[in-house]
Amino acid sequence: MRTWMDVRAGTGGHESVVNIYGPTETTVFSTCALVDRVTVSRSSGPTDIGYPLRHVRTAVVGADGRVVPIGAQGELWVGGTGLAIGYVGRPELNAERFPTVDLGDGEARWYRTGDLVQQSESGSFEYLGRLDAQVKLRGFRIELTEIEALLRRAPGVRDAAVVVRRPPIGEPSIVAYLTGQDLDIRQVRVICADQLPAHMIPAGFRRLTSLPLNSNGKLDRIALERIP
Repeated sequence: MRTWMDVRAGTGGHESVVNIYGPTETTVFSTCALVDRVTVSRSSGPTDIGYPLRHVRTAVVGADGRVVPIGAQGELWVGGTGLAIGYVGRPELNAERFPTVDLGDGEARWYRTGDLVQQSESGSFEYLGRLDAQVKLRGFRIELTEIEALLRRAPGVRDAAVVVRRPPIGEPSIVAYLTGQDLDIRQVRVICADQLPAHMIPAGFRRLTSLPLNSNGKLDRIALERIP
């Protein structure tokens, strides 16, 4: 497999920047892509996060826990010398996110990034999105389901959903949508302020009669984002 060191040269004299990808749990850089005016003009698809660094092992893994073929979509797993030891006091989460398995090249310890990618024939990765409800906002990685779980425990709340609103102008923000006849928005705000870090507290709260569902009966987050 080609690595970042194999492709760092040959920019053709164009102005360029380095797009570096890497979760904190891989401390911290895992892949690099060189981006210049030529590559930007040619690209109209997913974000190129480049090739793995030399100390990094990578694999694209399907839902069945097996490595998928080149070009197929799957979760990016990262291994190598940069992996963190794990989360303090979270043995169950460590077992889930840092499995030790054999993906075809001997048993090794990996970190499951939760990022959906596909790999090109040259070995570079294209970032396609998240496999869960995690988002990145103002430099913080936020698991929206954690906020939703707290909201559902609040008195009077029957159901809750949280999305990130990204307006055409201005900063993105977290907005919570709540259902329940007896809920008190002010009380919910107090609970969030008391139990969530500042970057996870919703900027807005909306009361709904019911949460919108898609044709499969699942939460329609796109429809939520369109609610004023």
